[in-house]
Amino acid sequence: MIDGKPSGTLAFLFSDIEGSTRLEQSLGTARYTPILQRHRELLRAAFAANGGTEEGTEGDSFFVVFPSARDAIAAAVEGQRALGAEAWPPDGEIRVRMGLNAGEAARAGGSLVGLEINRAARIAAVANGGQIVVSDAVRGRLGATGSRTSASRSRSSRSSQKVCPRSSRRCGRSTPARTTCRRS
Repeated sequence: MIDGKPSGTLAFLFSDIEGSTRLEQSLGTARYTPILQRHRELLRAAFAANGGTEEGTEGDSFFVVFPSARDAIAAAVEGQRALGAEAWPPDGEIRVRMGLNAGEAARAGGSLVGLEINRAARIAAVANGGQIVVSDAVRGRLGATGSRTSASRSRSSRSSQKVCPRSSRRCGRSTPARTTCRRS
């Protein structure tokens, strides 16, 4: 901790609403805004309940840090479940992709910096809506085994498993074969 803010070995979570620009264009900003606000409320509650510190938000995305990988996973699953349980308008359902990584970060000028943060953002970008993609670094901190990864990526940035905490029907629509879907 530096000035009451986390630093050192941490877990990083990035999230983003899949297709948010298209959704806002189709609904109009006036109808999209309450959906965006509810999304923020649900995720912030899950992050806070699991020890997360919001480091940044832009548009419909979040960057949150956690003291442990276990806390980050718990927050991500809780957030996805809350989003999945919400009664969204039929034409305004949102699907959020999340990516998690863990590693070292330092404070510089009031912000966290480090390569593992950049990797977490890239991991989130490969997720589909409704999925949580975790790196081997996160899995290693959980003691997980049985990784199925792409050998072409560096060990610390491999996205090794996708966890879909919503129903497998929703998860299975457009997910790669290496995805693990679990019923909530």
